[in-house]
Amino acid sequence: TIPLARRLHHGKVLALDISAEMLGSLRQKLTEERITNVEASLCGEADFPVEPASLDGALLFFVLHETDNRSLFLWRVAALLRPGGWVAVLEWQRVSGGPPGPPLQIRLDPTETKSLALATGLSVATEAPLGTYYHLLLLQK
Repeated sequence: TIPLARRLHHGKVLALDISAEMLGSLRQKLTEERITNVEASLCGEADFPVEPASLDGALLFFVLHETDNRSLFLWRVAALLRPGGWVAVLEWQRVSGGPPGPPLQIRLDPTETKSLALATGLSVATEAPLGTYYHLLLLQK
């Protein structure tokens, strides 16, 4: 959130989380660093306090594997995007070893992530492994 907010000179960053504790920590850091273009809000797992078709883009970094209903989650995120909007999905590869992360059984294989995205009507603009342990999909509405 903070690196993006520093680089965004026009507009704002919406930081959504299901954890009030995480949002509190973010707000404290934003205050300390005098960053004013971030709006931090509590949300449900697939219930977002955002108007439909109002976002240019969304970053989902290490989020999708945590959701109970991945398909519903992506449908709801896609609904928030303007036409031509984008979603960047960064997830763990389903490989052992490497840095600490979620259990292998909840990690997403890149083909699973791609299938979920395509089922929501999003297209894959770019996909790439990021080293051995992560994969990135850039999706477009």
